[in-house]
Amino acid sequence: MEFRLIRIIIKEIFPPVILYGTPDEWTKVDNFYQNNKCYHIFAKGPSGEEAYDVYGIIFEDSEGFRFVNSNSHTPVTFPKEVLYDNDRKSY
Repeated sequence: MEFRLIRIIIKEIFPPVILYGTPDEWTKVDNFYQNNKCYHIFAKGPSGEEAYDVYGIIFEDSEGFRFVNSNSHTPVTFPKEVLYDNDRKSY
């Protein structure tokens, strides 16, 4: 109950962001594109082609340490609603 209330308050303070994958949402970084609204969304093309979330799957080892790697990537389709991540203090 308490967790749900916190999520509702966070959504009111930080409303969800809608990603559309349009060219104005991307910045070229080396050989790929990073989304300007959500830093952990990347794509292979300037219009969001083959977009993926680098935090799609978060792994945890036997000691409770959480990490991501290349196996963490999950496909992204647009439009996509992104919620505020209170732990990272970003979308």
